[in-house]
Amino acid sequence: MAAFDFSVPSLRLEPPQVVAPDKLQLIARTINGTAVDSNRLDRMELRSATNLLGDFTQWITLTNRPVLNNGVLRIDNVDSQPPRGFFIINEP
Repeated sequence: MAAFDFSVPSLRLEPPQVVAPDKLQLIARTINGTAVDSNRLDRMELRSATNLLGDFTQWITLTNRPVLNNGVLRIDNVDSQPPRGFFIINEP
């Protein structure tokens, strides 16, 4: 008998790092510490909203693409000016 876990671990965003007065860097990792698989990159989109509890359709899709580096996602030059406030990585 054998058991296999083919589930894809969820992602979590670390707190944003300020890299310029109006720019942030976001880092995302898997919740279990395993490397993010490169085949997930094409499906990912970064979204932002001003209201965390608002409807998901109100979240704006940003054009910043994640870069995979040693199994960790990095998103550079994220605009920190309003109406930004909350960020999420979505894998539709």
